[in-house]
Amino acid sequence: MRAIANLFYVVLGALGYGHPFHPVLTHLVVGPVLVAFLLGLIAWIFRRPVLHQTARHLTVFSLVAWFFTVAVGILDWVHFYGADLGIFEIRMKLILASALLVVLVGTLVLHRRVPAESSVPVVAYAVSALLVVLLGYYGGNLVYASKAASSGSTSSSAAEGQSALKDGFTEKVVNGYTLDWKVDGKLLHVRISHAGAGWLGVGFGHTGTMEGSDIKIGYIANGKPVIVDSFGDAPNHHAAITDLGGKPDVTDVSGSLQGATTSFAFTVPLDPGDKWHTAFAAGTSYDVIMAAGPDGAEDDSSYHGPGNYAIFKIVL
Repeated sequence: MRAIANLFYVVLGALGYGHPFHPVLTHLVVGPVLVAFLLGLIAWIFRRPVLHQTARHLTVFSLVAWFFTVAVGILDWVHFYGADLGIFEIRMKLILASALLVVLVGTLVLHRRVPAESSVPVVAYAVSALLVVLLGYYGGNLVYASKAASSGSTSSSAAEGQSALKDGFTEKVVNGYTLDWKVDGKLLHVRISHAGAGWLGVGFGHTGTMEGSDIKIGYIANGKPVIVDSFGDAPNHHAAITDLGGKPDVTDVSGSLQGATTSFAFTVPLDPGDKWHTAFAAGTSYDVIMAAGPDGAEDDSSYHGPGNYAIFKIVL
């Protein structure tokens, strides 16, 4: 399944589309379900049998579209979320989508067994409408909740929690992730650490999500530190700069795994001069995302797991 999902998004990426595709298809289900409810309600109140027929046709359409939408949703889940069932919103979407399938099929059966003037199909339409509203809520929460939480946590000051270190670096610790940085002429020196023995990543940008962020992911391979320079091409996805046609800007790479803590250090230019990297300026606020992979992960792509990340702001 993972190979199919990756291939699907490689093809979309070649066409210039790097976002999840499932949200596009949800309209094919949500729209007909909501309109069927409205038409069914009007048909029952004003005794318009022809509208019952239209509502039934819309229900058939949404039932057919359900299969395509769910299939692509599974590909999204595998590709962007590592097929992780530990995410509450994912579990809710799976439950609600299954319930919607049962209700849609049941609605069509009711059309054959109850008279047109009955209120029973209207109740079924209402249940379907409620299910798609809940699906939309959990889908939106899956994408935007972390960003909203990040915005809310910085209402007082983006510089809150920063502290100066004796070696000239500034430090900020959030959710067990440590970020140190220091401006040196035209360069920015960065240090990151976290308790764990897998990959460790940090992203700088202005969105509070992967999308548009300049992301560096480090891991220890055969005892040597490796940092992959990446760019967030979707809210929950990133790709290596080299795969996108850019050039890495990371220098002076070092890293280690000491005990249960992974640490990396690297240097980047303040003004990289391309679209793949964030330009830094003293006194400017930046959204930072940090995450860590599972212990033993010698790669830059395995999923970090639900809740195992930090989103915060810094002032350079």
